[in-house]
Amino acid sequence: MRILMALLALGALLWSEAALACSCINQPRSGFIHADLERLPSNARGALFLVPRRHQGTVAPDSFSITSDRDDGRLPAQVTWPRFDDNDGAYPSVARVGPAGGFKPGARYTIRYTGEPAIGMRTSTQFTIDATPLAPGPIALAMDGAPTRTMLPMRAGASCSDIEAVVVGNFHYELPDSYAPYRSIVMYQSQSRTPGAAYEPIEYASSFCERRKLGVTARDDGRDLVHASCTAPPALLQVRGRAGLLEVEDDLQPTEPVTLDLANAAGAACDPAGMLREALASDDAERIRSVVCGFPIHLRGKKLASEALTAPSALLALVKREQPPPRTCIARSAARIVAQTGEPPDDLGRFLAEDFASGDEQRIGAADQVASGIARELNRRELPIAVRQQRVEAFWQPMLPAIAGVVIDGKDRNADQLAWILGEHGQHSQAYVPALIAASRRPALSARPALIALTRLIPQDQSLRVLLRHAARQPVLLETAAVQFAKVATPAERPEVNRLLAKAIDAGSRDALFAVARDGEPSNAAVPALLRRLQRELPDGQTYGVFSALLHVWQGEPEIATALSTVLLYDGMTHLHLYLELVAKAGATARPLAPTLRLLLTRPLPDVERQAAEQALKVITR
Repeated sequence: MRILMALLALGALLWSEAALACSCINQPRSGFIHADLERLPSNARGALFLVPRRHQGTVAPDSFSITSDRDDGRLPAQVTWPRFDDNDGAYPSVARVGPAGGFKPGARYTIRYTGEPAIGMRTSTQFTIDATPLAPGPIALAMDGAPTRTMLPMRAGASCSDIEAVVVGNFHYELPDSYAPYRSIVMYQSQSRTPGAAYEPIEYASSFCERRKLGVTARDDGRDLVHASCTAPPALLQVRGRAGLLEVEDDLQPTEPVTLDLANAAGAACDPAGMLREALASDDAERIRSVVCGFPIHLRGKKLASEALTAPSALLALVKREQPPPRTCIARSAARIVAQTGEPPDDLGRFLAEDFASGDEQRIGAADQVASGIARELNRRELPIAVRQQRVEAFWQPMLPAIAGVVIDGKDRNADQLAWILGEHGQHSQAYVPALIAASRRPALSARPALIALTRLIPQDQSLRVLLRHAARQPVLLETAAVQFAKVATPAERPEVNRLLAKAIDAGSRDALFAVARDGEPSNAAVPALLRRLQRELPDGQTYGVFSALLHVWQGEPEIATALSTVLLYDGMTHLHLYLELVAKAGATARPLAPTLRLLLTRPLPDVERQAAEQALKVITR
């Protein structure tokens, strides 16, 4: 399932503008590895903690607070060092934290990290100790069928991820029954080699942006894979693994190796079109699923082999199979072929219209993501603009009635996003305006999508103003009314809109904060509400929206300078580098914050935050 989800997520990545340049920020992480565990066996020795890199493999017991429902006060902590991989002897990264006197069966424990701020992971964990111990036993590897040729998303340079043709061998770990209650926190490490060579870690990732928990296999739950070149795979490949529950055990247990015969992998094709043709001919449901979901949807200027292309209708017909691939995979692979061949996209639109009309939130959400990606693919720049527009409209038109139905009903969690789509196709959506007006009069949150759509369809109409003012009187619709009104307001209406935004900010609206931050003609009318909001949110360190809004409307007021400085220097602030990037973007406007940044730079900071602070200071003092 993890590989399938990676393939589905990759579709969104490859169809996004961000995919054209890899810009992932993978900070070193630290914190409790299994923070959401609920129980541990009676012979557990502690919870696992990923040590911050700056600690160089050490962490003091007094950096942790341990309490339980069976003891009064804080318990003395003990830190031990299980061995996760071959490097742990010289540079340990996994600490095990528990009470110095051991755990008591039946007690519930809370362990908190109280040292320097952790990054990207939880700093506390709670669990109950079972009455029985874990009995470690032998662990084995087992292959899941014969190796096959397929398409996989892989790490790639400038684009973070790309589809490659590979030979894949799937395998899983077989654990003794005693591990069953704790299976979700078992840690794994897989290795492979060609005969006679040294073993190397198997570290499959679908993208440079993918980050998995330490010790988790590619497919979760102990299911992993190994891959090799499709055109020149090694004849034999040996795979071995290590697995265990490091909350109890001091080392992962090794398995016996298994041998894969990659030279006899199913299929002969190593190109996407050929693989798809072979998979469809094989009638193998799992192979079809793998190839269809791995089919490359953006080739960066390259083309599929035209003589081997499968007809889009054959792909759309897969939905009728007893074990069909996911509809999203079918639609994306068919779209790739439609985009290259120039075939009419109407059938593809009708296929997705069934999802929008299904009433199933998950299907509707998936169809929304897929349809938006397909529209971008059909709008490729190498085509004449008139042809692009015609094909995109022909694609969307069969879906609009079903999309309008979701927006008018207003109850689906995807309705807000679909309202934007409906508004983008004003020429074909005007027929729905009367029903949208009726829906927007409801004194309920389900009126929100209709208001969003109408803001795009009739932006200058006076009836829209009447509807927005009516909605603003309903507490549940105040945020929507204020934000949508801000998008269409005339200069004469700005004071009214600013008052509504201030009310929405006081009521807790995040969208209103960003509406203020995006205002092309910033006004300080919302400043009192922004300062009140900052005072409420600062203790939790989640003030990015209000910080952005205050920075945008700042016109030199001392109280705003003080507020911005307070945020930057606040001890509990997380993701500080993002705030500093906003300061840098403000340029000379933020020059009064220079003393604050200089003071910040006297503190011990992670590298990413120090670099951001230095860059911001350089920019604002030019």
